[in-house]
Amino acid sequence: MLGSKRKIVWERIGILIFAVLMSFSLMESSLRAQPPSDETRRRIAEQDAVRQQERAKNAASQEKAMQDAFNDSAAAANNAMSKSLSIDRYKKANLRDATDAEKAAIAVDSDLVRDYQKLSLSGISGINRVLSQVQCGHATADESLKSRCLKYSMPGNGSSFSFRSNGYRATRYADLTLTQDGFVAGGVRSISFLADLGVKEISLVTLESNGVKQASQYSAPKEYQFVKQDWEAFDGGKRIDGIEFSRRAKPVVGNTYVLRSIAYRGTSYQKSYETTFNELDLDERTDVVVVFKIVKQDSEGYTIIWRQLSSSKAPSYEYPSK
Repeated sequence: MLGSKRKIVWERIGILIFAVLMSFSLMESSLRAQPPSDETRRRIAEQDAVRQQERAKNAASQEKAMQDAFNDSAAAANNAMSKSLSIDRYKKANLRDATDAEKAAIAVDSDLVRDYQKLSLSGISGINRVLSQVQCGHATADESLKSRCLKYSMPGNGSSFSFRSNGYRATRYADLTLTQDGFVAGGVRSISFLADLGVKEISLVTLESNGVKQASQYSAPKEYQFVKQDWEAFDGGKRIDGIEFSRRAKPVVGNTYVLRSIAYRGTSYQKSYETTFNELDLDERTDVVVVFKIVKQDSEGYTIIWRQLSSSKAPSYEYPSK
């Protein structure tokens, strides 16, 4: 009897618990089914707007960064191209090799070329005409001068020759220039000097020959004050072991000359079309010993045959800052 009552009690308790759980379930379903309030909707809209603004701001920032990077890259490319074009223009005016047409205009007489071809077996390096210098860079009313400047349009207009580069160059980069007063040695940042050896067979001249030996054994200074001192000394005439060397020499047909040209390495800045660059980087900066002989004179200048006896890396020095 007692057991039956207990059973009934537990059944009633179970029914009550089930009823409570169902009540909670119905309440939760009811809450879920209810639409959000106006305040909730407003907060959700505000949060969505903030997120959209952040996404738009990030997209704009990324687009600006990409545009800035593109602009910087384009500017760098334009600057590099502009600098390259400026340097190319400068080289074309001062340091390029002569064109075929220019070489033909300044060509050596054919009979001398045949002689040269025979001599070339004796170590002759070249045969070239060097013309008396005229001012082609300035306007002139002289029609004959204009005609000559147009005919010899290579750098230096045929008056300045670089043995280092084996070609015509602007006077600034030449080893030998023929002026109205005679030969002048040297160009920018160089110590260059000449000596007239008299009548000598050029193919027999060596580094041990008198005059050549003194030139080749001269020790080039490597400090600015001594470079300047020696340049001034050679400019006025400097005697070394009984041989008079100078930056200048009088041309005499049949005579042989020794030339030492020390084109120092380092820095020397030029500006062309708003671009600044080191002009020495464009030139062949070496130390050479050359002998040349004047074999002919004509109305415009001289023809020389020449031998390069030595070539080495030139020293450098620091130019004092202003």
